[in-house]
Amino acid sequence: MYDEVLRSYANKVSELPALDARDAKCIIEKSALCGDEVTLCRSTVNTVSVKVTGCLICKASTAILYETLERDGLEVAVAIARTLEGAMAGEHPVRSEFPSIQALISLQAYRSRHGCILLPWRALTHLTSS
Repeated sequence: MYDEVLRSYANKVSELPALDARDAKCIIEKSALCGDEVTLCRSTVNTVSVKVTGCLICKASTAILYETLERDGLEVAVAIARTLEGAMAGEHPVRSEFPSIQALISLQAYRSRHGCILLPWRALTHLTSS
């Protein structure tokens, strides 16, 4: 189930900048099922910092989210969150414009892992909508 791409992303979590909650709005998303926890903080200058404690899939998904924020910006990351949520629910296929999430989509058949995949993306959605 865990391919090399996911392992590589999960290992990147330790390289992410430390969580900075000063002058920031933060949200914590927790999984009641497995104990995964993702904290996202958005500062007044629109930088996002993250902290994740969880399984390999949750860590990989968080690292992909952070990479997307850094590379493509908040608007694209929120669009990917919607696409990923729909893809996990089987509502629509993943659009090719979001290739960075293909490794996550490959786990669609493993319903028990959907929460791990979606946790950081849901945190982003909640952070940006409130």
